Amino acid sequence: KENTANKSSDVTLADGTNTKFPTELAVKTYVDNQVGTITTDDDISAVDFDGTNLNVTESGTTLSADLSDLEESTDITANTNAINAEVTRATNAEVANTTLITTNTANITSNDTDIANNTTAITAEVTRATAAEAANTTLITTNTANITSNDTDITALQNDKEDTANKSNDVTLADGTNTKFPTELAVKTYVDNQVGGVADGNLSSPQSTISLGGTPTNSILENVTLDVANNAINNAKLNNDAVRTENILNNTIINEDLALDAIKGGANGVIKDNSITASDLAPNSVNASEINSNAVGTSELKVDAVETENIKNANVTPIKIAPGTNNQILTTDNSGTVTWADNNTVGAETNNSITVGANGGAFYESPIKAFGKISSTGGVTRATTGVTASRISQGRYQITLPSGAVSDDNYIIQLTQPGRGGAGNDDPGISYSNQTATGFQVIIGDNDNGGSNRNKFNSEFMFTILDL
Repeated sequence: KENTANKSSDVTLADGTNTKFPTELAVKTYVDNQVGTITTDDDISAVDFDGTNLNVTESGTTLSADLSDLEESTDITANTNAINAEVTRATNAEVANTTLITTNTANITSNDTDIANNTTAITAEVTRATAAEAANTTLITTNTANITSNDTDITALQNDKEDTANKSNDVTLADGTNTKFPTELAVKTYVDNQVGGVADGNLSSPQSTISLGGTPTNSILENVTLDVANNAINNAKLNNDAVRTENILNNTIINEDLALDAIKGGANGVIKDNSITASDLAPNSVNASEINSNAVGTSELKVDAVETENIKNANVTPIKIAPGTNNQILTTDNSGTVTWADNNTVGAETNNSITVGANGGAFYESPIKAFGKISSTGGVTRATTGVTASRISQGRYQITLPSGAVSDDNYIIQLTQPGRGGAGNDDPGISYSNQTATGFQVIIGDNDNGGSNRNKFNSEFMFTILDL
């Protein structure tokens, strides 16, 4: 640009170096002075300017004035170009400002919507919290009443327990008030003393009973007829094998004569092996409750003794089936035979991405760890669980990944944004920065503005995270 030190206010335009340039006032004053020297005369016949000299013809005489010192075409051209460039810049800036105003207007509208939504959510939360507090107050009141009731019950139990002051070790049990209670030793001593008073070898019949003194197992009665009261002889009074089959008359024992579980089989039972056959049993006389667990094995069953129709629905459970080894499944082989096989359906190819899991099943770990679609305002439109997003500033967004989603900060980020159809921000660019193990930032802007910085703008975009 022109050095201001060369600006000249000389109204005579006397500089002859072509270095200085006159001010507008200096030019005006010089021209006015030159024109002022021309006397008004009706004889002026011609005035022309050839680019250097101003020629005035009067009464046949031509006067010429050299105006070359007033040549400013180069500066005018430069100024014109500068003005045009400034008009272009200002126009572009106005267009950009119009776009920003439109975007900001949309953002303000979005913020107004968010504020309204938040106000509704806060109102709902206040309503919910108030209801919860009321419910809690009711529960606290109920619990307080229950605690009071429990305290009353505990006090009553403490008052009702037996007083140790009433414990008695009197071996004569002489207390007649029903207040004291004897110790175990006192009871044993009292009973032993009472039983020890019966003399050996004596027979007595108080209250129509006969008591045998001495050691009962050594007492012998010979040629004595006894009338036995009903239910006076039970299993405890009989020696093992005291009553045998040959001692019982045929058809003298019926169902009513047998107590439940009176007849048992097995190693310690009273039924001989193979002594009861199918013909000895009435139809449906033996049910499940009369058979011990594991009492009937394969050896006790005839071939085809148990058919499908003899088994209740859902009565054959996995525990009834002989198991295989760990991580096996019950299946059929190529011939249709039921067999246990390894629970491994993974192919053996070396390029197979599916592996055998810890429980023997197929396991596939996808390299895709997270993906999502983010709105221009920074909200999550749709994303994998745990992903959050926010808009930091114009055209700049923060994506935060859930803990442990990636192994380190060297994962792969794939980004994309909508096409513009050649309008507005028609050369959009999208990139990432500040990548860490917990997230990264996304920058969006227009790149067709030459060597200057990217023109950032807000935009919807999508991302995919890959990790190996």
